[in-house]
Amino acid sequence: LGYCFVHSMMHLLRMLLLHVAINTSSSAVFLIIATNNFGEIKSTVFKQYKKESLFPIITSDIVERFYLLADIIFVLARLSIPQHRGTKS
Repeated sequence: LGYCFVHSMMHLLRMLLLHVAINTSSSAVFLIIATNNFGEIKSTVFKQYKKESLFPIITSDIVERFYLLADIIFVLARLSIPQHRGTKS
């Protein structure tokens, strides 16, 4: 139960960061998100791997990319919904 809670909170935090990165006029937040991925790429690209150890790495990368795609879809769907304020004129 604790794992599900932490996992859900991590996805909500990622969606919040994507939402902020899309809505900011400055590209600083987007730059932070992009440079975070470069550190991960750098740590995995220059290592030697055996064929047997590549399968779990590839499958976890596919799952992570699916989660990121789902988060982006949720953020874009949220941005496409117009916000109605409670003011009447």
